[in-house]
Amino acid sequence: MSTGKPTLDKLLASRTAHQFGQFGTTDDESTDNGALGCTHAVWRFIIHAYTGRWYSHDQISKFAGYPFGGGATNRGLRVAEAQKLIAALKLPYVYRGGLTSSQLLVASNVGPAMFAVRYGSWPNWQNYHGAARPAPFARPLRKAGRNQFSGFFGSHACCLLGYTRVMSGATFVRNDAYVMEPNHDSPARPENVPYDVVTQTQLDKAYRDVVRVLGWSKTVAFVPTKAPTFPGGI
Repeated sequence: MSTGKPTLDKLLASRTAHQFGQFGTTDDESTDNGALGCTHAVWRFIIHAYTGRWYSHDQISKFAGYPFGGGATNRGLRVAEAQKLIAALKLPYVYRGGLTSSQLLVASNVGPAMFAVRYGSWPNWQNYHGAARPAPFARPLRKAGRNQFSGFFGSHACCLLGYTRVMSGATFVRNDAYVMEPNHDSPARPENVPYDVVTQTQLDKAYRDVVRVLGWSKTVAFVPTKAPTFPGGI
């Protein structure tokens, strides 16, 4: 699995070892049993890479000042709440609104980056449960990608683990991004998915569609200022 990027290699190994999604974890009442917990799941993974500790959704909610039992509020973690979480745990992260996908990829050279997407624009899981779905597809084919096709198409949090440049000889072909997309492990969709591999073009569409389709004023990301040290091991 060598990518030529040591931090990316470690993050991919960590996700392979801990293939949890936003559902199915303990102590997740604050996120309605994970239904509102995509951002919590991303921060949970990032926090482990930097501190060696696995915090539950409810512990993260307390650090962030996030309301328990989202219920009628039906929302994920807000930017200000993520900033409170970062301060409480002394994480080397800063909020960046309006970054391009290229700037996001560059930021991931330091460490994992949290970014918002429109879930309905994320590449599909090819032939999920035997049903034909339109391209584009995440890779590995038939093992990764969006697999909730009704009920939810809105804003969603993902974690960019890093990227690699695909070359043909000396000619640049594309950038491949490695992304933890946490909307998995629900009772209806129990698959464990460590990460999706998508092209920068595919990532860019889902990333910019929070503005173009959902009407946000800018793209949203939290990027690292220091590399993770994996104090608890991978």
